[in-house]
Amino acid sequence: MFNKIWAIVQKDLYTTFTDRNLVLIMFAVPLAIATIVGVVFGGLGDGDNLTLDRIPVAIVNLDEGYESFGQQANLGADFAALATGGEMTSGTSAVGSDTSTACPLSDAQSSGTSQSSMTDILAATEVATEAEARAGVESGDYDVAIVFPADFSASLSPRINEDEASPPADPVAVSIYANSAQSVDGAIVRSIVEGYVDTIQTGYIALETTINSLIASNPVAAIVGGNNDAANAVIACAFGDTLATIRLDRQSIEVQADDEPAVTGGAFSYILIQIGAAQAMVFGLFAAQFGIISIVEERREGTMQRMMLSPTPRNVIIGGKFTATFFMVVLQMSVLLLALTVIASFGAGTFVWLWGSNILLLVLLILAVAIAICGLSVILASIARTPEQVGTLGSVFNILLGLVAGAFGFPPILPVAYLSLIYWGVNGLEALAIGSTDITLNLLVLFGQGIVFFLLGTWLFSRRVEA
Repeated sequence: MFNKIWAIVQKDLYTTFTDRNLVLIMFAVPLAIATIVGVVFGGLGDGDNLTLDRIPVAIVNLDEGYESFGQQANLGADFAALATGGEMTSGTSAVGSDTSTACPLSDAQSSGTSQSSMTDILAATEVATEAEARAGVESGDYDVAIVFPADFSASLSPRINEDEASPPADPVAVSIYANSAQSVDGAIVRSIVEGYVDTIQTGYIALETTINSLIASNPVAAIVGGNNDAANAVIACAFGDTLATIRLDRQSIEVQADDEPAVTGGAFSYILIQIGAAQAMVFGLFAAQFGIISIVEERREGTMQRMMLSPTPRNVIIGGKFTATFFMVVLQMSVLLLALTVIASFGAGTFVWLWGSNILLLVLLILAVAIAICGLSVILASIARTPEQVGTLGSVFNILLGLVAGAFGFPPILPVAYLSLIYWGVNGLEALAIGSTDITLNLLVLFGQGIVFFLLGTWLFSRRVEA
């Protein structure tokens, strides 16, 4: 019996690995996808943290500013100062009073160190004209250009003691031009500008409401308050350096277990673990699909029926096909995981082993994944009637399993992902990569799925043959 199983295994393995196109799909494609994603998002040899480079931005400030009750403001210039690290001018007294008091909120606001200023995000340069900024974006010198119009400050200025019937200032638009190849950078800069404008509008609405209410209820107190240094200091908060509290959180992505050192090789290795493991699972399913096609083709050509008429039990034939697919998936997974290690080592400039120190658990996980994939292939072989159906049904199953498991860059769709063998395989490899050994549930689910799928597929296949 074992000789017959081995003969089937040898024939199927020879057929598989002499097909050049199939070998490329099994090995070259998943490695290429994982490497490209790793280089794009992780870089090579960039250390242990995944960070973003500062965005080259051109700022054109055409804003003419405005003056109200002795306070001058140029909000376009203030944004440029925040972005370049220069000195802001808004909130200074127009008459140069030496008694002006700093905003009392400044110290409290500046004490926070957990956030990064705008200069940590943007590599900003002030440009004289809009045409020059546009040309810089088109040539690639800048990723994004920001243009503040002449009446930007005036359109946002608070209406103090004005006739309620007078129409408000017409809103103006800040122009943002982004290089089409840097859409992500454009979206980031747009969100920064929107946050800046929203912060100013919020402060000015509060300022306008407070002062107008005070004027309406007690004009004398409003006049006295306008000459009070403490009151002026609070008012200056809407115009002064407290605008520098517009910040973006920047957090490094570090891969580190509670009691284990971080994954060596940095962000590039971390991305290879995530993307590479997922692609290995997905293309393992596609490789098994080609083994299924041979069963369907032999059944259509009558070879399977002749084998059934020989003194060979049906389970031996199915077992031989299952074993051949099992060996193929084990070999494919092993080669891919080793190749990903080589790629990570090349990127880090030193040897990097991605998959943890527990080799026994790694071997068991590969075997469990292979059994689950092979079990699913038996079910597919029992359902499909033609090779074309295998291609269609197999592709649909594989893509759905990958989608719910988060194999294509999206988070897994829980709890549906618990039904996907890809989820349990990738989750187990990620756990081993950070030094964890708690993959018992992963092994039980994968082995259990493989056994159930094989038994169900064998039963369905027997019914199909008898029919």
